Amino acid sequence: MPHTPDHSVRDLSVSRPRLRRDLRFTFQDLRGRPSYILEDLTHRRYFQIGLAEYQFLRGMDGRRTASELLARNARDIGERALSEPEASVILRWLVEQKLLETESADQSDRRYRSAAERTAPQKQPLLQQLLFLKFPVGNPDRLLGQWLPWLQWATGSVFFLIWVVLLACAAYVLAQNWQPFVQSTTTAVLPQNWFYLGLSYVTLKLIHEVWHGIFAKGHGAVVPEWGVQLLLFVTPMTYVDASGSWRFASRWQRIQVAAAGMYIELFLAALAVFVWVNTGPGIANTVAYNTIFAASTITVLFNANPLMRFDGYYILSDLLRIPNLAAKGQQFVQWLGRKLLFGIRDQPPPAYLAQPLAIGTYGVLAFIWRWVVWIGIMTAVALLFKGAGIILAAFSVAGILLTGFAKSCSFLFTGNGGPRPHLGRALLRLTLIGASVIAAGWFIQISPSPKAPAVMEFAGKAILRVRCPGFVEEVRCANGQAVVAGQILAVLANPVKLAELGQIKLDIQHSELRRRSYFEEERLSAYQAESEHLRSLQEKLATTQELIDSMTFRAPVDGRVFGVDLPSLKGRYLQPGTAVLTVLPVSAPTVLISVAQKHRAILDTHRGQPVVLRLRGQSGTWRATLDRPEASATTAVPHLALLSTGGGPLPVRGRPQLATDRETGLARERSGDSELSHFAGLERESEALASQELTEARFAAHAVLQAQDGLPQQLCEGVWGYVKLANVAEERLGVWLCEKIVVYLTNRWEEVTGER
Repeated sequence: MPHTPDHSVRDLSVSRPRLRRDLRFTFQDLRGRPSYILEDLTHRRYFQIGLAEYQFLRGMDGRRTASELLARNARDIGERALSEPEASVILRWLVEQKLLETESADQSDRRYRSAAERTAPQKQPLLQQLLFLKFPVGNPDRLLGQWLPWLQWATGSVFFLIWVVLLACAAYVLAQNWQPFVQSTTTAVLPQNWFYLGLSYVTLKLIHEVWHGIFAKGHGAVVPEWGVQLLLFVTPMTYVDASGSWRFASRWQRIQVAAAGMYIELFLAALAVFVWVNTGPGIANTVAYNTIFAASTITVLFNANPLMRFDGYYILSDLLRIPNLAAKGQQFVQWLGRKLLFGIRDQPPPAYLAQPLAIGTYGVLAFIWRWVVWIGIMTAVALLFKGAGIILAAFSVAGILLTGFAKSCSFLFTGNGGPRPHLGRALLRLTLIGASVIAAGWFIQISPSPKAPAVMEFAGKAILRVRCPGFVEEVRCANGQAVVAGQILAVLANPVKLAELGQIKLDIQHSELRRRSYFEEERLSAYQAESEHLRSLQEKLATTQELIDSMTFRAPVDGRVFGVDLPSLKGRYLQPGTAVLTVLPVSAPTVLISVAQKHRAILDTHRGQPVVLRLRGQSGTWRATLDRPEASATTAVPHLALLSTGGGPLPVRGRPQLATDRETGLARERSGDSELSHFAGLERESEALASQELTEARFAAHAVLQAQDGLPQQLCEGVWGYVKLANVAEERLGVWLCEKIVVYLTNRWEEVTGER
C-alpha cells in the first residue's frame, strides 16, 4: 500500500518534499503586494498564497531538503521570509490537502487515485446531505465554448450601456405603477400561480448559471461542471463551477464573472416590466410579473446577499481585496468567542489585524446570518414535513448543542493545539455568564402587552372620484386645507364630451321640429315614434350634463381636503374611478384596531381601558380608550392601509369569490348601522377589499382618542401604527420565554398528531 510521509513531523533537514507536477501558479496583485493562486487542476481547488509561500513551494522538486528551501527563502525574501514553525505548518497543510507527490507511486497511479477520490462522494454531515441534495449533470465547457461566439456580444461595453438605460427606464415605469405592482404580490404566492412562478424561477436560474459560464469562458477560464441542487427536497437551484475565474489576475474580471448571473436576470426583469405594464390579464402578464418578482426578490435575498457564499460574497471579497473573507471572519469570531467565554489572552488572527473593521464586522454579521438561516431552515423543515420534520429538526438542534458542548470541553481541557485556557479562570467566567443569564431571566420584569396594528379613520369621509374622464384644468385647494361644503376644489375638462353635449342639443332641436311637422300632418304613428326618440334624447342630455357637471369637484361637507401630490395633477388625464380628493369631516377620528384571535381574551378584559397608540411617522404616543370589540373574527379586510400589498403589516391573499353575504357587506358598508362599521367610507375600495382576504381571521375593535395636547392637526385617514394595551401585569422574562416555547412546541405537535 503506498505510504504518504507526514512531512510536517519529520525533521526539516531530512524531508525532501516534491510538489505535484500538475499544480499551476497564477500571479495576482493584492493591494500592491504580490500574491499567487495555487490551482489544483485534478481536484478543481484554488488556494491563495503570498510571495514567501510561493518561493518556498516552487523549490519543492524532491531533491532539496526543507531546511535548504527555508534557507534560500530567508536569503531571497529577507525580513518577510518564513520561520521554521511556519514552514512546518505549510508542510502539514500540503500533506492534508494532498498537494505533494508520494514517494512510492508514479504519476499515473496518483492521477488514478485522485480521479477516484474526486468521483467518490464527499463526506458531509448527514443533515447537510439531506437538505442540500446535489446532482451534477455533466461538463458544459465544450457547449459553452460553442455558445460563446453567439453570446459574447452580451459581455461587452455596448450591451452594458443598453443595460443601464433599460434598467433606468424600467425603474421609472415601475415607480409609476408601484401600487398595482405591490397589490399583485397577493396573487404571486397563491397555489394557482405556483406553476408559472416555478417555471419563471427555474428558467431564470438556468440562464443565470449559463451567463456565469459565458463570462468565465470569455475571460479564458475552464467551466468543468454544472448541475442541480435541491433545497429541502423541493426547491431546485442550478449551479455552475466557475471557480476557474479565481486565478484571473484582474479582480474586475472576477467581479464580472460573479455578477454575470444577476446582470442578465436584471436585464430580463427590466424587459418583463414593459411586458407587464402593456398587457392585460393573461399568461403573458402573469409570466412577466413572475419574472420581475423572481429576478428581484429572490436575487436580492440569495445571490446578492454577501453574507451567503453566493455571487454577492465573491463580489464583496474582491471589492475589499480580502481573499477568503468568510474564513477570516470565522476565525475572528472563533477568537472572539474564546476570548469572551474562556478568557484566552492570545493575539487576534494575523489576517484580522490587517483589516480589523471589515473582517470583524463581516465575521459577526455572517455568524448572525448563519444562525438566522439555520433557524429558518429548521422551521421550514418542521412545517414542511410535519412529524418527520419536527423529529429531524429536533435531532439537528440536539446535534448542534452536543457538538458545541463537546468542542467546548475539548478546548477547555486540551486547547485543541492552541493556547490552553486557564481552567479555573475559564470555569469562573462561564459560571458568571450562566448566572448572569439566569439572573436576567428571573429579575427582569416585562409587560408582554400585545401589539396590534391600528389605523385612523373618519366616519363620514368623502372620496371624490372621476366619473367623466378628462384633463385636470384647475386645482383650487391645497393638501390639508380647510374647506366648506359646496366649495369648488378642482375642475376637469373634456372637449369631446362638451361636443357630444352640443350635438345632443342640436339633435333635440331637430327632433322637436320633426315631431311638430308630424303633428301638423296628422301622422300619428310617426308623431308617437318621434316623441319616444325625443324623450330618449332628453334623457341622454340629462345624463351627459350630469357627467359634465361631475367634472367640477365640490366639497360635500365641511372639513379638510387631502390628496396625493395635488400640485402635479394639473394637465393630467384622469380615467373614470380615479380618486382625486378625500374630504375629511371636522369630527375627531377614531382608531380601528385589528387584533389576533389569540389576544381576544385580553381584548375582552380591557374594554373601557386605555390603550397606547403610536403612529408611523409621528413622534410620541397618544392614549385612547378601547370602546367596542367585534363579536366574531373574520378574514375580511379591515382597511386598505393595513394590507401588506400597500405597505401595511397584515398579510393577505387573493380570494376568487366572496365566502358569505356578510363578508360582502363588510367591504361595502358605508353607514354606521352595521356592527362592523369600520369599513365605512370605502365605496370604490370595496372591490379591492372584496377581492382579498386576510391569511388568518382577526377581530376588529374600536378606540376613541382621549382629549390631550399634541394631537396632530393634519392627521388624515389611513395613517396607521400600533396600539399596545396598558396596565398589563408584569411577568418574569425567563418564565415568559419558557412558556412561549412550550406552548409553541405543544401546538406544533398537536397539529402533527391531529389532536386539535
